Amino acid sequence: MQRHLGNLALVCVSLVLSLFLAELFLSQFIPLKPKAKIEHRVPHPSLGWILQPNALYENTMPEGSVQVRYNSAGWRDIEHTVENPDHRPRILILGDSFMEAYSVSLDEAFPRQVATLSQAQGVSIEVINLGVGGYGTLQEYLIFNQIGRAYAPDIVLLAFYVANDVTNNSQTLERLVSHRSMKIDSRPFLDPHISPAWRLTHVDFEGTQRRYVAAKVRQGSVLQQITNQSILMQLGNEAAVKIPLFVSTTLSGSSNTRFLGEHGVNFCIEPTNYTEAWETTERILSRLQQETKAIGSTLVVFSVPALHEVDGQYRRKTEAKAPTPHTLCIEKATGYQRLQGILEKHEIRYVDLLPSFRSLTERGTPLFWESDRHWNAEGHRVAAKHVFSHLLTHKLVNPKQAEAEREDDVRKIQTHLPL
Repeated sequence: MQRHLGNLALVCVSLVLSLFLAELFLSQFIPLKPKAKIEHRVPHPSLGWILQPNALYENTMPEGSVQVRYNSAGWRDIEHTVENPDHRPRILILGDSFMEAYSVSLDEAFPRQVATLSQAQGVSIEVINLGVGGYGTLQEYLIFNQIGRAYAPDIVLLAFYVANDVTNNSQTLERLVSHRSMKIDSRPFLDPHISPAWRLTHVDFEGTQRRYVAAKVRQGSVLQQITNQSILMQLGNEAAVKIPLFVSTTLSGSSNTRFLGEHGVNFCIEPTNYTEAWETTERILSRLQQETKAIGSTLVVFSVPALHEVDGQYRRKTEAKAPTPHTLCIEKATGYQRLQGILEKHEIRYVDLLPSFRSLTERGTPLFWESDRHWNAEGHRVAAKHVFSHLLTHKLVNPKQAEAEREDDVRKIQTHLPL
């Protein structure tokens, strides 16, 4: 018995030592991926989820740490009031994680960069950011309808992430990507089967709330804190996610369903379920255009390029995963062409950032963080520069107006000066 116990102890020590050495070795080559802060994504009965007001946390990435703070209303932004006592023109920004911008400091993020550019041009504009990570176009529309319109914006900027916004707008496509039900059940969808009526799917708020509370408990445990810092656990979790998905898709006779869900937007030949998803997306964009016009606002959509759409190395890696050599047409940007056609049809202004991002990347300018594939500070700066340039060129913002306001203020002061 003592000999068996000794052998068992030796095996345990060897196993622990082997795991330690494996962890040490892998950490030299594989970076830890940033962990989503689920405790700051609070379930919501109609929007799916919102950001926790006044939350403050550290987003730790291999490239460095970023302090993320949400304002008192629950947005990654400075404080704003619904009232506009100064009667300044307002720009309202809608979008997903690229606009929430938790991978860069607040001052480096697109919304604040637009505000900085406006000040440099002498344009007195208030920029309000309502971007939330993971949102699709429908949720962005709902945010405008329920919250954004109260700010009476003069311009509404919608950031459209071609890589997954269309998928996020389709319950069918979302199921191919989000095999876990939380993102399916908690996200509202526009029912595509009753066109032209407007009806949203049911949001399982109670179920999502229960899973959210349970996830918060797990996230706060000591074991989970240790797990979050382990490369081996990261790889194990990724394998645990992929194996059931692989088995289920293989049994169903379609091992390429996840690839379709993730990259079908840039297939050379548009899949049928993407045609339906684009039709749903078009209905949402059309409705948003109608409602922004109804309050005297101008809707401007700008594309949000993804890393694999911009960088040749990542594009080739993505194409190598395709079921056949000529499945994808990322270089031709078929998804972007589809989006542009819809926007032109509904007379919605469009700023396509893809050509500029590709050109700068080819010249060696890094615009993305490789760890989470979001824009770095330079990516946000370039995007803000091009979008604001469009607003200036098309006279949607007017520097002369701000200059006239300053001159008017000077005259008022001079009028009240004592003789």
